[in-house]
Amino acid sequence: GVEILNFDQVLHLRGPSLGGIIGDSILQKASAVLEMALAAEASQLETLRRRGRQDGIVTHPGPVAPERATSISNAFKEKFTEGGSGGLAILDNGADFKSFNQSSKDMELIEHRRFGVDEVGRFMGVYSQLLNQHAANSAYASVEQVFIAHETNTIEPWFVRFEEALKRDVIGYNGENRNVQFRFSRGELTKGTA
Repeated sequence: GVEILNFDQVLHLRGPSLGGIIGDSILQKASAVLEMALAAEASQLETLRRRGRQDGIVTHPGPVAPERATSISNAFKEKFTEGGSGGLAILDNGADFKSFNQSSKDMELIEHRRFGVDEVGRFMGVYSQLLNQHAANSAYASVEQVFIAHETNTIEPWFVRFEEALKRDVIGYNGENRNVQFRFSRGELTKGTA
């Protein structure tokens, strides 16, 4: 069944928000990127399962007798579809093969992966360097600044959100606990800096 709770029975932790009142759904914002990543992975997996075999069309500059077309098609299917041995296709009399498939290079899978990781990190407020997306020209000093910026711009706002939600929804602004505050200890975060 459904139980309806009063506002004071719920700890409401609001996430990042463009409007400032209602938190945005990070998963909803990242869903398009995640769908694209899943589709690219599925396509690459299918290519690997087929051992790189190509779908395509054989064209011929002149007329081809139907039985010859069937013979060419059957020969291709036998060698280059699932379970086929593969090998070298020889097309004679000006015939040409055009692939329907895109290669991994054409699909830019590596770039899609990098983009997806960066994009989900952006929605979560996490810097690329913290997701092992290192720039080639990163020096220790710049990486250290990224960690400091991550603490300041990503973790600290979550601390504040938790502290404000606990004060509002658990401790309260009125009554005997009105002077009680909840604060996270930030000391552990600064141990890694120079």
